[in-house]
Amino acid sequence: MKAKTFEQCHKAFPEWVDSSMADFTFDDPKGFSSFTMGIRTKNAVQPTAVFYRRLEGKENAILDYETEKELFLLLGVHNIAAHCYYYDETCRIEAFYQGRTLRLCPSPPSLSRRFTLSLTRNNDLPNFYSHMSKGLERIEEELNISRLE
Repeated sequence: MKAKTFEQCHKAFPEWVDSSMADFTFDDPKGFSSFTMGIRTKNAVQPTAVFYRRLEGKENAILDYETEKELFLLLGVHNIAAHCYYYDETCRIEAFYQGRTLRLCPSPPSLSRRFTLSLTRNNDLPNFYSHMSKGLERIEEELNISRLE
């Protein structure tokens, strides 16, 4: 699977063509209904990391291919979804975001307090809904659709 994934990355990134699989690290595949994998370069090429998502063979898709593609690309344009480098019927290659799962662990009380205040500030529901509503309005305008009431 790594070889096929790497081959598809060659299509998307001309700078990667002179590289071999040994020049990259591949995260362990993830996902039950869809195959996903992070890929990072060891060399000075751009992009330095991408997120690969296999689309073919996905039987439980909520949207048809064309609608999902249009919506995902539009969300990316408005910085609501990851930037998309490449999209075809078999896969999507997106900008890579480094992260990890939040979990409870011992930490200094001052750090816990700052972290809690930051989460509270960033998850202010009225502001969140206002921001999302504005984003949905832009998407609706571009897709020429209206929400079902």
